[in-house]
Amino acid sequence: MKKHFLLLAISFFILSDFRMNGQTLIAVNDTFKIYPGVELTVEPLLNDTFDNFEHKKIIYKYVASQHGKVSLTGSFLFRAYFEASSWVFPDTAIYEYSLIDTLTNDTARANLIFYKAYEPGKYLDLNNVSAIFHAFGRQFIPFQYISMGEFPGFIVPKNSGRSTIFSASPWIGGMDDNNVLHLAAEKYGQGPNAAQAHTKQDFYAGPVMDSYSGVQDTVWNYVWKLSAADIVHHRNNWFKPGYQPIHDIRTWPGNGVDSLGQAHDLAPYVDHNGDSKYNCQDGDYPVIRGDEAIFFILNDERWFHSETEGIPMRIEMHGMAYAFDLPDDSAFKNTIFLHYKLFNRYYKNYHAAYFGLFTDFDIGYAEDDYVGCDVERSLFFGYNGDGFDQDHLNLPEDDTIPGYGAHPPAQGVVFLGGPRLEADGLDNPSKDNQGNQLCDRSVNGIGFDDGIIDNERMGMTGFFLKHPNLPLPGVGWEQNDYFTHYYQQLKQSWNDNTHLQYGGLGHPDAGSYGPSCNFIFPGESDTLNWGLNCNLPNGPKNWTEVTLQTIPGDRRGLGTMGPFNFESGEMEEIDLAFVFARDYEGVDSSHSVNKLRQMVDIIRNAFITNILPDGRQFVSAPEPATRQDQSLKIYPNPANQMFTLVLPETANMACQLQMTDDMGRVVYQKKLNKGTRESQVETTGMNPGVYVLTIHGGEFWQSSKVIIMR
Repeated sequence: MKKHFLLLAISFFILSDFRMNGQTLIAVNDTFKIYPGVELTVEPLLNDTFDNFEHKKIIYKYVASQHGKVSLTGSFLFRAYFEASSWVFPDTAIYEYSLIDTLTNDTARANLIFYKAYEPGKYLDLNNVSAIFHAFGRQFIPFQYISMGEFPGFIVPKNSGRSTIFSASPWIGGMDDNNVLHLAAEKYGQGPNAAQAHTKQDFYAGPVMDSYSGVQDTVWNYVWKLSAADIVHHRNNWFKPGYQPIHDIRTWPGNGVDSLGQAHDLAPYVDHNGDSKYNCQDGDYPVIRGDEAIFFILNDERWFHSETEGIPMRIEMHGMAYAFDLPDDSAFKNTIFLHYKLFNRYYKNYHAAYFGLFTDFDIGYAEDDYVGCDVERSLFFGYNGDGFDQDHLNLPEDDTIPGYGAHPPAQGVVFLGGPRLEADGLDNPSKDNQGNQLCDRSVNGIGFDDGIIDNERMGMTGFFLKHPNLPLPGVGWEQNDYFTHYYQQLKQSWNDNTHLQYGGLGHPDAGSYGPSCNFIFPGESDTLNWGLNCNLPNGPKNWTEVTLQTIPGDRRGLGTMGPFNFESGEMEEIDLAFVFARDYEGVDSSHSVNKLRQMVDIIRNAFITNILPDGRQFVSAPEPATRQDQSLKIYPNPANQMFTLVLPETANMACQLQMTDDMGRVVYQKKLNKGTRESQVETTGMNPGVYVLTIHGGEFWQSSKVIIMR
């Protein structure tokens, strides 16, 4: 198995000549926060005490490192290299050094402690759900417990300590023009040989690029979290003297580095001055979904695919998790959303492509759960299998995850919208000439019969699972899955190449009665039998874990969408919702499942109609970029003694005109009455240079650069 290490260079310089006569020789511990790929200069002797600087001697001795190692070379000028085996562990390395007076042989010892800086992800926690998102593919796993892998990262209700999802990871695979399979997918980061969890990867932080490095790893191993209020505050204040934008607005990754082969346009933003370059100091601002959002970027090309051993696709994934501030709506306050943009940055086209979301449901206590799906709602879900959710005991350090007790909840994953159907110049129908629902992708897809041509998107086309009681070795999801097995599962086939069969545990040797199908445990949700190619089942239709009376256990499900074509340079969008529901009146878990269906109907309707319960748009179109020649006009520019300002018609209100220099100091301001279209500005008292001119009043604001030359 291929191993990869991040290289971290640190330089140690002894810069100061300390002469502290009469004082005892003392060495003091130093701690340094270090970033892979970023050079760091440190002075370990600054806080030490010694009499004879010119007669001192330093000896360094390696002590220990948790998951990486620092090696030092040199005598008084040291250079160190930090090799970290994984991004997801808190690497620490320690060196002991001895400070020796060569005249007296007095010795003092201390430690140099290096710890690798890591951004442990951020929690989306606006409403009743608190869910952590990372810059790598596996979501909802909290960093501080990642080595133990038991503590919750998808907490609902917020602050309760109770959780419904252990992890969720994207899968994507497809055939190139030569019918060679390319695939990226993750379960637990263990690889096909059951290595330590979270040490194997197919996905890596950051965009696809031509030149990867530890520096770029550091830049992109980060998630950006913003609220709508943060952005409004920036829009209202960016032009004011002394204003400092918050870190995640200042560093918003709107553009890639062209020289590294990164795409020019990355994170969405409004280009206020129309220069095609994100700069918040020019009034540009991020575009997010919802009232709070987390943004991150993944790629599958950084290293070898050590989870699946699949061939990289050169896929770039932009993820935006978001939530709405609707505390009075029981559906929205218990739902978070995830929007993926998938970019094919390869020169190859893919066909027979599939997207999937692998989800490990842990409804409180993990060992007593069931799973199921609702075909026509494009939904798969986990729920409690015995009606009472106990605490999860026997965890490391005798800790406990609280269960939900009586009336346990149901947790759903909804495919709101998937890849686009191939363009055919039609607004594809969902009903036949008699008004009956067609048995095709319109069953749970969107964009059908809406009057818009070629906007149809598929919904969930299959649901597959790992079942711990499946009796046949080589049939279920084994720990030694390879990339071909992942692709089969995306197409609802077992590892022995048998397609999923209706009934029993979904396999002919495990009680199925057929025919072939695409959804396991759909109940009676597929009224048209679309998942059976519109054929009737060969036995009872109501097929669930309840009707089968399986033994509850730890369940993992895979919802999929496909097949679709994914051509070079193309972008596909995936919209997901994680919906939580709990019924407190029914005597078993079916009541929470029924309530989940009701909540999903509310969420899907809002997404399809683009109208939230409070009347706002679900997804708002960002403002178009406003170029200077289309709005604010300044001439001559560069100016000498004077320039003329022409306001656009949209500035039909009293405004404040303000000019600031390159230090942010206000050098000129003036009030403009309502209806003013032109104004002249004297510049004779201003030094030559570049200034920022801002006009703002009410909801109107515009800015531009003014150059003064003599």
